[in-house]
Amino acid sequence: MELLFTGKLSSISAGFCNNLCTQHKVILASEDVNKDNVGKTAIPFSVKSDSDKFAKLFRSYNFETVIFFSESAEGIRKNSGELGRLENVLKACVEFDVGKVIYISSTSVYSGTFKADESTKIVPADSYSVELAACEQLCDFYRANEGLSVVILHVPYLYGYGENSSVVAALVKQAVDRASIRFPGSREQICEYLSQEDLSGLLMRIVDDWPNHEVINVPGGSAFSFSGLGVEFIKLIPTLRISYAGGNKTIPAPISAEIPRKEYDWVPTLNIADDLPRLIREYSNRYESEKGNIIKRIKAYAARNKIVVIIAELLFGFLIMELLNTLTTTMVQFQYVDFRLLYVVVIATLHGLGAGMAASALACVSMIISYSQLSMDWRFLLYNIDNWLPFACYLIIAAIAGYTKDKYRNQLMFLENENNALEERYFFLNELYGEALKNKGEFKAQILSYSGSFGRIYEVARRLNSLLPEVIFKEAIGAMEELLLNQTISIYTINEDSGYARLAVCSQKMNLRAPKSLKLDNYSDILESLRDGEVWSNNIQYADNPDYCAAVFREGKPVVLIMIQKVKFEQMAMYYQNLIRVLCGLIQVSLLRAYEHNERWESERYITGTRIINKEHFKMLLEAEKAMAEKEIAEFSLLHIFCDTNDRGNISETVLNTLRGTDYIGLGEDEEIYVILSQAGRVNIDIIAHRLREAGIIFEVTDKIGAA
Repeated sequence: MELLFTGKLSSISAGFCNNLCTQHKVILASEDVNKDNVGKTAIPFSVKSDSDKFAKLFRSYNFETVIFFSESAEGIRKNSGELGRLENVLKACVEFDVGKVIYISSTSVYSGTFKADESTKIVPADSYSVELAACEQLCDFYRANEGLSVVILHVPYLYGYGENSSVVAALVKQAVDRASIRFPGSREQICEYLSQEDLSGLLMRIVDDWPNHEVINVPGGSAFSFSGLGVEFIKLIPTLRISYAGGNKTIPAPISAEIPRKEYDWVPTLNIADDLPRLIREYSNRYESEKGNIIKRIKAYAARNKIVVIIAELLFGFLIMELLNTLTTTMVQFQYVDFRLLYVVVIATLHGLGAGMAASALACVSMIISYSQLSMDWRFLLYNIDNWLPFACYLIIAAIAGYTKDKYRNQLMFLENENNALEERYFFLNELYGEALKNKGEFKAQILSYSGSFGRIYEVARRLNSLLPEVIFKEAIGAMEELLLNQTISIYTINEDSGYARLAVCSQKMNLRAPKSLKLDNYSDILESLRDGEVWSNNIQYADNPDYCAAVFREGKPVVLIMIQKVKFEQMAMYYQNLIRVLCGLIQVSLLRAYEHNERWESERYITGTRIINKEHFKMLLEAEKAMAEKEIAEFSLLHIFCDTNDRGNISETVLNTLRGTDYIGLGEDEEIYVILSQAGRVNIDIIAHRLREAGIIFEVTDKIGAA
């Protein structure tokens, strides 16, 4: 399985990556990823979440899960645009069909409460935790509206071997560098600490067995007050000085965490008190090696400032040359080493033709100054050709050495450009490879759907084999989502007399966006073009219309409207349209059979002398509504009607005249009268409740049969 880690990755350690790489292919993509700290098995990319290279990663790899590390997981307290980076990642997941996302947040979101568990609401304590809460709300939005399965992990302070960006690493750095520690809270503040190696074990279990929970609290391997952790530091560094910053509401405090232990049999095993010696030892070794690398730092500076270095070397070499000439106190050339010639050769060899000619010019100036100090007449210098030889030698040597240097430099530059061209070609071929993989998957899906078409049609027909329309609607939406690979499907029932279509069921992704009723006059053009067995497609791309629409007809009139709100560009094809036509035909056959059966045996559904559905049929209706509500493809409300047994006939007539055609009144298992309000949740039944009260009906909203 290919996993993408992104977000704030500066504190990711090699142990964390190596554990995950034993079972999965791990790709790290962040602008702050430290490639030296992630080990040899993970694949790091230094990219921003809003760059084209980041999108190329999704095309190049087939990510099944994306894990986003919040800055809060490192204990960093600053507002740095994490909300925007998270939204870029979530958009990429939606665009490239990555359905699973893990957002690693911090337990500091509960800092404004006294006691917290997974059901506790977030109470921001400052602007930092407000942004953190906004990030979690963004996850909720994408979960509800884009169909992403997002799990939020609340973790305590994280630490790992070799990293230097977390709160724990900062404390270790202070202890080694300054022999003093300043904790970010009060001495009594208790915090939990979790090793990244322990966290990697939990992440592997979550990825392999995806949870039903939206939020999971993760416990630490150990809990210490800041003063208690200070004692552990002093055991290792006796001369250490401890200080405290005072109260801080956003310090991650211990909270209730039962899900990891109960559902994943996971408990952290590493204790920060046991790990401190190794953390301090590793940082000390790294610190000593960094102090001994002054030469490396000088070389790095020289590589970044080449022009400054060349000018400095020119001037320094000129001064050395003049010093040597002064010490030797001679003007005789070619009898021993000519320091001016040596200066020209060194500069030209190091920096090429331009710097070499500049050095030769300076050498010539030095030569002229020396001649002037000997009181030599300038005319003698100018007209005596023998005096030109040193100047000519300086220029010739500078030209030859500089040309040679530039030649090899140009060859190296050519090779580097060729290498860059090959890299660009590699990325291009990689894109082609990604497109080939994508086409392969599409062709494979088409071949499988074609080769298994008879079996799949049989499976759909078997699922739709029911005499209850509500069950048919529930199974129809599931079958269409599976075969059409779409999550924007809505099914409406049409009441000819009212001029409206009422929502019967819809995809979970459309649960909050699909309108409960449609005015048919607004879709007159679509209905006029629909015929029995035909499918309407939005080829002109009207913004307010669905991409596909089909209908179930009975006696030449539409009774059910099936809408697919949005499809991918490649699905606007005849193959997809024919598949919709076949599925709608199967749904039509099952629905018409159910309607005819219910009409033929309608008298057996009701209690004698009333329009109240009997217990057996009402129980089946209620179970179907509950099943759809559990899958979040429909909603309903249950009303308990209070009335005498003798008045049931009159009450049922009054209630039914008040309700919609999609609502049902029936007898419960407790011999009481109940009403099922289809597609009406508790938050939007005020209008129906008002009608019932005006009609003199006494009722209450309930959750189940027999609940008072």
